[in-house]
Amino acid sequence: MTTEEIFLRGALLKSVHHFGAFQDCKDFVDSSLKEDPQVVLEKFQQLLESQPLDKNVLNTFLQTYFQPAGSDTLRFQVEQSIPDWFQLESQLEDNFSIVNKINEDQRQAVLSWITFLFKAWGSLCLQVHPQVYEHPSRYTLIPWKKPMIVAGGRFREFYYWDSYFIVKGLLSCGLFTLARDMVDNLLDMVFMFGFVPNGGRIYYLNRSQPPLLSDMVAVVVRNWSGDNSSLLTFLHRALQGLEKEYEFFSNYRSVTIGDPPLYLNRYFVNTWEPRPESFCSDTQLVNSCNEQQRTQCFCGLASAAESGWDFSSRWLEDGCHLHTICTQDIIPVCLNSILLRMESQIISLYRQYVALLGTVPSSTLGTKDKLNEEEQRILWFQEQRLRRAQAIRRLLWDKHSHQWRDYDMKRNEWTRRKFDSAASNYLPLWSNAIESLVSSQEEAKAIVESFLNSGLLQAGGVLTTTFESGQQWDSPNAWPPLQDMLAEGFLALERFAPGCGAKQVASKIISRYIHSTFHVKAQDSCLEEGLVDCHKISVGDTHVDSSSISHAVETNSLESKSEASSSEFQLELNDERSQKLDYSKPTRKHSVDRLEDYRPHGTIVMTEFIFDAEESHCSKMFLCGDWNDWEPIPMVAIRDATQWSTITPVPIGYHEFGFVTDKGVWKWSRKHPWNETKRCHWRRIRGPSKSQKWKDNLSPSWWTLFCCIPLFILLWIMIVLERFKALFVDDTVVLSECDHLVNECLQEQQSAETTDNDSWWIASQDCMFQCALKVCKMFPRTDILIIRELHWKRLFLVAITVYTLGRFLPEILWVLLQ
Repeated sequence: MTTEEIFLRGALLKSVHHFGAFQDCKDFVDSSLKEDPQVVLEKFQQLLESQPLDKNVLNTFLQTYFQPAGSDTLRFQVEQSIPDWFQLESQLEDNFSIVNKINEDQRQAVLSWITFLFKAWGSLCLQVHPQVYEHPSRYTLIPWKKPMIVAGGRFREFYYWDSYFIVKGLLSCGLFTLARDMVDNLLDMVFMFGFVPNGGRIYYLNRSQPPLLSDMVAVVVRNWSGDNSSLLTFLHRALQGLEKEYEFFSNYRSVTIGDPPLYLNRYFVNTWEPRPESFCSDTQLVNSCNEQQRTQCFCGLASAAESGWDFSSRWLEDGCHLHTICTQDIIPVCLNSILLRMESQIISLYRQYVALLGTVPSSTLGTKDKLNEEEQRILWFQEQRLRRAQAIRRLLWDKHSHQWRDYDMKRNEWTRRKFDSAASNYLPLWSNAIESLVSSQEEAKAIVESFLNSGLLQAGGVLTTTFESGQQWDSPNAWPPLQDMLAEGFLALERFAPGCGAKQVASKIISRYIHSTFHVKAQDSCLEEGLVDCHKISVGDTHVDSSSISHAVETNSLESKSEASSSEFQLELNDERSQKLDYSKPTRKHSVDRLEDYRPHGTIVMTEFIFDAEESHCSKMFLCGDWNDWEPIPMVAIRDATQWSTITPVPIGYHEFGFVTDKGVWKWSRKHPWNETKRCHWRRIRGPSKSQKWKDNLSPSWWTLFCCIPLFILLWIMIVLERFKALFVDDTVVLSECDHLVNECLQEQQSAETTDNDSWWIASQDCMFQCALKVCKMFPRTDILIIRELHWKRLFLVAITVYTLGRFLPEILWVLLQ
């Protein structure tokens, strides 16, 4: 308990962060104690009572009783062999077409890159220091028994869902024993806590992460090289652990929604405190919030950390500001897709376990009477899998945009965010249950088309979302876990619906991300966490630049890179970009919306290039300008490739631009102004005039409203004039007319009684008589004289009013609210 009072909450934690004793909040909670926690707390209390606390006094206390972060682990020596080029080529050519495109002069660079990746395991493999086992209360590290691969940098412990991709990498490098050790360690966590914590520290024990342990078990079983008896023992223990983890997510992360009820899951961490590893930032974030908002925010932050997407505009109620985070109110596509895959994996593992039971002596793990019990578990998980797939299809599937969407439980609708699409919207393809989620070949093709039109697939891979919010799980970042999941998902879609185009999409995802990470190494940059900034990846005939989030490489202008070689991969991307930049013929409305989001102060400009008569023509021409970092924009050939044209969105202001051929040769046009100093064309985009903007913003509904205004005025003038005329009518005339009207009503009532009419008509006549009688007696100067003259005007005016209110009032209110 006292360890938590030091590192998770309490006066010492608040003092450390108040005085800024550590630049990184995580350094303090990762440090360790030189004495037992009770002694340290007593000494700190004595310090507070003896003298005023300041930064120097606190630093002296920390140096006396604390050890620096990282003292709780030791480096573990990894024994592995690095393959030579010929072994590597034979292994990769069958699976990656990118190897076939490597030139002879690039092979050494590629081999160096692969060698760098192989050797990285040795610097990331850690084991627990023996002192942690002797004095566990002095450390925040959760001790593990066997070696583990950590993320590196400031992350000195394992992280749950990162471990799945690490295990896959270890197996690809032939390190089976280390991969199995990692899975065994995570299973130990399940048996110890009932779930796998977010990471290997005690401050992570209130949350988990995307449950990928079943996938780790499955991939280890697929690469198993031991005998059946050892495999059976491993499967027996693994299935017990997976059942416990599934129970945790079913009991503590499930929600019921709708009628009939649908059972799905969410990320939810029941906490009202800031995260210890991010104590400073969390506390500052809620400074201006009330108590209820603080609790909501702390819960949302921890829940987002459990999702692995920390942080993203997916979780922000207003889509922009972190203090509006509401992760716990959202049913996410990603978690339910992963749990659907988990159910499929458990079914598959149970079937392998049942099959192996018949191949070993019954005395090894008991009698074969267990077969019936295991078969029952298979049937139960099949029911859960089918129920979840139906719920995902019913609640999260958007049949109009052909993708899945997160669900907002507060509003009982899909979440409304400032992006059209997110990578998570296509993760159900990775769920191993496509046959329950996709109904037909046509729908599969529509999903592929939806993904290609979403704007997610970029030069560096698949964007996390299409909205640039400043959070790391939004544009322009491409995270490696999503690349792997989506590539496998689209390959699964291709197996379900051959010929739908999903295989080509998967190939592009893999090749583009590998291509971008390779060029990071070529730039001698550090690819931290495998994160790629897609805005730093330029494609075309000239160069490919990329960077990590912590070591950004400035994108150079096209002029300094014009001598670089072209490639088929880059030309393929240019062909796709020409389709995406054809904003004059958008295939979907959200394409125009996205144009407005990213270029709110610009206009659509057509640019032309015409060859002189004596010039030689080319097969491809590109427009390059400073408004998009000189990224080549394909142009369309007109008149037998002598004239080229393109339509692009350009921001308002002064811009420089030029033209380049597919061979990297710059061309200049006499049609555009020339800047002799900078040796390029220039243009000034002034944008539409104010009157034109006003007209463009008027919808047809507004034009209809303006046409109705004169009619309104005319009708009201007619009624006012008639009312004004009635004021000068003599009372005797009014009364005589009223008597005449009453007599008419009486005669009509008597005739109605003698005929066989409907009762409602008789009642209406009686009502008319009574009303006319009362009006005549109480208000002599009324409109009784002109009732018959104005009835058509009033009816027409009422009709116009009702139509106008119904048609335009919502639009008027929307404009006023905006």
